[in-house]
Amino acid sequence: MSSTLVSVLPKDLVELVNASTQSAPIRYIRLPHPRTKVPCLFLPHETRTESTILELQSISPDASRSWFINNSHVVSDGRLLLHTPIDSAFLLAPLLSLASLPGGSKAQQFRTAEDMFEHVASRVSVGVDEIQEDSPEQPAYDILSLHKLRCVHDGMRRICEFKEVTEEITVYRFSEDKLLQYARAKVDHLASPAVFDGFRALRSTLARSCLLGLDESKADIVQLGRTKAALDLVSHYLAPETTEVLAMLYDFASLDVFIKNQGTDGDLGAMIKIGRTKSSIEDEFDASVDKEKNGKRKAKEQGGRNVAKLAKSSKKGMKELTSFFPKK
Repeated sequence: MSSTLVSVLPKDLVELVNASTQSAPIRYIRLPHPRTKVPCLFLPHETRTESTILELQSISPDASRSWFINNSHVVSDGRLLLHTPIDSAFLLAPLLSLASLPGGSKAQQFRTAEDMFEHVASRVSVGVDEIQEDSPEQPAYDILSLHKLRCVHDGMRRICEFKEVTEEITVYRFSEDKLLQYARAKVDHLASPAVFDGFRALRSTLARSCLLGLDESKADIVQLGRTKAALDLVSHYLAPETTEVLAMLYDFASLDVFIKNQGTDGDLGAMIKIGRTKSSIEDEFDASVDKEKNGKRKAKEQGGRNVAKLAKSSKKGMKELTSFFPKK
């Protein structure tokens, strides 16, 4: 069985892969997904100018597929692997929440990043299929390595209170409030029209909710639709309990009422488009049905004429069909 897999990588990472050798291979780390807590693979990538963590995602085909590479090599595994950057703040949140010292004062809970990850690694065992807390087995060494990444320290500053003790020493304390503030800022940024309209997947949610093509009097409803779609997207990288609290910061009551009313308008209620009315949609539907019927009628008439011509043609000199199948 072939071990080759096809993957999409950032350009600078492709150069790193080509330069890597067996003595220094690229190493993935296994961490809990921030929403599901299921162990997933991530790839730390750090250069002099950039520091990031890439999430490994596998896209499986709906049927058996293969890859043809350079017209000379066949890869039997038809999956496509994607490496996409993930916000380190969201990735760290469920881990740092375990770093709080039970029974300790808030002042005592300020610790260096290395100390925090050592504490988390001592409490968590990251297996292939599950995450175990307070496990007596060996610590999660992938967690211990996180404090070495610059993007991790940047992410900690977004969701932790911190103090710079010296130029080289900074201590942190995880803050649920800062996490919520940061997540809400993400939602509001994605919900802004200039950003929202750049994502086709987000715009499609407005279409399904009948929010496209509304007049300016419904601008507030449309904006609520953008916000809810952005919230749903951000929630993919938040723990369910965090998403629940974040959703309480918004009021979607008027949006829910509008969508509910749209659902009672009949079958055509979900077909609202810019610059089009129900009557124009009905006319277009009737025209398409008539066109289909006319096409079938013409095909039937054409077939009937051909059969009639064949029946009138001369059969002189032609053998009967049964003559080709003599009795045995």
